[in-house]
Amino acid sequence: MNTKIQVIENNIAPTYWAKLFLELMNNIDYGLVELTAPCGEKYSFEGSLDSSQKVDMQIHDWKFCEYIFTKGDIGLGEAYIDGLWSTSDISKIIEFGVANEKKLEKIIKGSLIKIIFYRIKHLMNRNTVKGSKKNIHAHYDLGNDFYKLWLDSTMTYSSAYFKDEKNEELNVAQNNKYERMLQQLKLEGPSEILEIGCGWGGFAEVACLKGHRVTCITISKEQYDFAKDRLSKFGNMATVLLKDYRELEGKYDHIVSIEMFEALGESYWDTYFKKVRELLSPQGRAVIQTITISNDIFSSYRKGTDFIQQYIFPGGMLPSPEIFIKKAKKRDLYLLERLDFGEDYALTLNKWYENFKACILKVKSLGFDEKFIRTWVFYLKYCEGGFNTKRIGVSQFTLGASDV
Repeated sequence: MNTKIQVIENNIAPTYWAKLFLELMNNIDYGLVELTAPCGEKYSFEGSLDSSQKVDMQIHDWKFCEYIFTKGDIGLGEAYIDGLWSTSDISKIIEFGVANEKKLEKIIKGSLIKIIFYRIKHLMNRNTVKGSKKNIHAHYDLGNDFYKLWLDSTMTYSSAYFKDEKNEELNVAQNNKYERMLQQLKLEGPSEILEIGCGWGGFAEVACLKGHRVTCITISKEQYDFAKDRLSKFGNMATVLLKDYRELEGKYDHIVSIEMFEALGESYWDTYFKKVRELLSPQGRAVIQTITISNDIFSSYRKGTDFIQQYIFPGGMLPSPEIFIKKAKKRDLYLLERLDFGEDYALTLNKWYENFKACILKVKSLGFDEKFIRTWVFYLKYCEGGFNTKRIGVSQFTLGASDV
């Protein structure tokens, strides 16, 4: 049952947007929303079909409603960053929104004018060789000291793989991932491995310890400096290059790429697969881990833009599993095996969030302000919610130059 809705509409909600928001909340299908209005009054909204999933929302300023109706999920994020609303768990709000997508369609999509504005802004962040450096700098060059605060000891910024025990420590689960990728390469003796987008060198370190020679590339100066120092103990077993993948030449026994593909942008997917095929030896394998978006919503997703593309990974785009496999096959890279482990990414993100929350004072000491912190809190929990709904997933695709 929805309580005091008439009182809100008549006396509390001062704007058209606020009244429209409350009207929509009054007609939800799923969930139980405990809402606190700016005046401090508390209200409840129950889903007509199922009210077992409880969420809470504190609206600090009714301007929040204008943000979400005009800018969709981007507006939801911006309103959080600006302190217009809060909740005990952002990921639950995302899950609630997806569950009630049909009823909340006006909120989720935003206004046409704003959609066009953000789409144009997104398209301007193209990942040319020069554009890629700019886009990567916006995220990965925030400083190694920042990432050291909340990543695990392996300095890995991609989904962990929790094998049998979901209570594994994060560093153990990250090494599980590296071990599985090496196993997928079917290595026979010491091999020459190329890693496209090496991050801070976590995979390369594991591979070198097993006797393989690794060439690592990154276009992040901060990551390059860190990885070069980290891998220097392996001498000529590890080569770290500050270079774009399009500038590489030669042949490698095998190729690994971990969550770099989604940063490319759709117009560069074919270029990427063409280059991987060119660099891969005829009998070699490529293991590519990437975040994906559900096949059934890819067509609508690719026409718009979202909070992540606007604020976190400018120029990026998620493939659907179906599109990824199709694009790879076009360049004679055939799917040999696929592992989907989206629930592990939700858990990884939750652990990152807890680490981040525990070191907020240290983050501030590095010079980052409250808006930056709120942006990262929203980003981490927004993504966690996305993985929990299975709208987005993460996969390891094992590819070969033949389908046998």
